[in-house]
This record gives sequence, C-alpha cells and structure tokens, in this order.
Amino acid sequence: MKHIKCIFVFIFIALLSNISYASDISSSIESPSAILIHADTGAILFEKNSKQRMYPASTTKIMTAILVLESGHSLNEYVTVSESAINNIPEGYSTAYLKAGEKFTLEQLLNVLLLPSANDAANVLAEYISGSIPAFADKMNKKAAELGCIDTHFVNPSGIHSEDHYSTAFDLSLIGRYAMENNLFRSFVNKTSCMLPATSIHPYNNRIFNNSNRLLYSDDIYYYPYAIGIKTGFTTPAGDCLVSASSKNGLSFIAVILGGKEDENNKSQRYSDTIALFNFGYENYVLHDFNHSGDVICEIQVENASSDTKNLRLQCDKSISALINIDEINLTSPEIFLDENIHAPIYKDDILGKIKYTILGIKYEANLVASYDVKVSPFFIYVLKIFLIVLLVVLILLIIFRNKKNDSLKIDNICL
Repeated sequence: MKHIKCIFVFIFIALLSNISYASDISSSIESPSAILIHADTGAILFEKNSKQRMYPASTTKIMTAILVLESGHSLNEYVTVSESAINNIPEGYSTAYLKAGEKFTLEQLLNVLLLPSANDAANVLAEYISGSIPAFADKMNKKAAELGCIDTHFVNPSGIHSEDHYSTAFDLSLIGRYAMENNLFRSFVNKTSCMLPATSIHPYNNRIFNNSNRLLYSDDIYYYPYAIGIKTGFTTPAGDCLVSASSKNGLSFIAVILGGKEDENNKSQRYSDTIALFNFGYENYVLHDFNHSGDVICEIQVENASSDTKNLRLQCDKSISALINIDEINLTSPEIFLDENIHAPIYKDDILGKIKYTILGIKYEANLVASYDVKVSPFFIYVLKIFLIVLLVVLILLIIFRNKKNDSLKIDNICL
C-alpha cells in the first residue's frame, strides 16, 4: 500500500551479489574438471567444467555405501561372499582378497569398500541388497535422479570402467554432500585404516587395510588437517579422481576433482587441486549473521491506529545466516515485502511481511512480525460509529419509502 512507508532502522546490511569471482584460483587448478561447494547450502564457490561428463572410477562407491546404509539392514548382519561377486573383477583393480564362502558383516564390507576401495566388496554388497548387480545399478540411478543428478549413469557398484558409466563433478558434489549428512557414512570415510577378521577360509591372520585418501595422514605431504573424507578413484580412462570434504570452525566444503594426473615429479593434481580449493574457500568465505531473531527491521505507519501504537516496528521471527565472500560484500538492503491492507487491530507476532536475501544463488527469508499490539484509533472508532448510524438511518428511510410506495400501488389497483 502507498500509505505504508518502510523506515530502516539499520544503516547497512551486508548482502553478497549473485556473482562470485574465483580470483586467481582458476589458473592454479590443473585438473580438467573440478568444483567446490558449501556443504550446508550447496552454493557453488568455484567450478571448472563441472557439468562435463567424466568417468567417476571408484568415487562411484559413495553411492553404493549410501544405498547399503539406507537399505534398512543392520550393519551386524553377516553376508556370504559368492563366486559371482569375485569372479568378474578385471585384473589390476583393487580388492580385499575376499574368498567365496567367507562371511563378513555389512559394517566390515563397508569399511573395505570405502577405505581401500575394494571392488569385490562392492559386488558382494550389491548382490546382498538387490539380488544382482544390474538390479543394484538401477537403484543407484534412481537415487542419483532423486538427488538432482542429471548427467550420471551407473552400471555397476564399484566404478569398474564402462563407457556407459559416467558422472560429473557437479553431480558427484551432490552425492558427496548428501552422503556426508549421514553420520554413519562420515564415521567410515574419516578413518585411516580398517580390518577384516580371520575366517575359516582365511584363518591365519587379520587383514589390515589403509584408507587410500592421502589427505587424512598427518605424515603425508598431502595431509590436510581439516579433511574429513571422502573417496578416491582411479582407472586409466578416468584418471585420478577425488571427492573430498573438509570442516573448519563450523564451515564445511565439498570438493570434487575428476581426470587428474601425476606429473613427472609425482605431484598429484587431485590432492594439490583439492587443497587449493579448500584453502580458497577458507581464505575467501565466512559465515555471516545478517539478522538475528527479534531484530527490528523496519517501522511502518498504521493509519487507522491509535496515536501511541500507529508507528509499528517489525521484527525478524528468526535468524538469517549465510556464507559470504569476505572481499565481495555489497552494502545494500535486502528485499522487504509487506502485506497489502495492513490496518488495526494488529496483535503482537502477527505476520505482516517478509525479508528476503539471495546470496550465491541461495534464497533466504524470514517473516516480519509485529513487535507489539496495535489498537484502533478512538477517533476512527467514533467516525465509524457515526458512519454506521448514518447508514442505519438511510436504510430505515429506504424501507419506509419502499413500504409507502407499495401501499400507493395497492390503492391504485383497488380503484381500477
């Protein structure tokens, strides 16, 4: 309404523009495909060919683990290794040296699936959950679609190379982000080692396996102290792949590298690029509180209100926090939307509008509520009473006039 005028009681509100700039990070990312996202909101902070279809190799196993964890089966259930699960793995692919007839719990198989990237464990899990590898692959594709992946197609649970088995850095960031919301999954991918116990078929000793993710080892040149997972991958066609997560001071990121290589000095692009992306995130972005619950956002005039309540302050009903770029904050106002026909009486906490932000493509909003009761003006009530009395008198006169007119018509008819 034109008679409602917002008067902002704060001078500046930091609002990040929709465009984020990658500074000089672009030139330092050597891998052909990469992405960095904010884990909490999915906001994209950097991307390079992130929607180009690539081979995901063993990063595929993230999806396999998700489906196992969401299958409803207890992790203490025992699974028997079948001949078919271990006979179809090409030479050169990593395994946990499982033997047909051995029995392991789902938890043990998930450990070797995610840490040493055992392809035989992937097949065993797929058969147990869905009865066959093709049936499990169907579930993988259905889940990928549910997560918003439009350029992903799985044909196996392991990432063993196939021309029809592909994904993108963007899609894998969606999958990785979703997986890290599962506390059990987080506990698996953050470990540096795991063990398979001796069995009747392999009775001599426990099998110890290390995590293939070098970001997690404090004595490694690629150690990253804030890394908390997730999964490596490699095949000759796919190159070096890595889906990773980090967390520092409440700020979490997901990074994906596809198609990386090692140079002549054994420098691994997937690790150096991942570290560069994480450092870029922590050096350039911060969580910022835009509003707190109860903050007064604006003041409006309610025209039919009493003089002592007509200047109404509107408050946020909840806090709004968002990821912002430290160097690219625009000092500007958010969008304020007020309801039409705001008039007294108004009661405390009535919703009268909204405050909205769009930051890094993510929308945030809170309700604007009345900070106190607004009473109707006594003068307005007096005028309203007079209006109602006048209206009542007019109605009575109209009724009287109508009745007289009807009586006159009756007399005329009798005379005729």
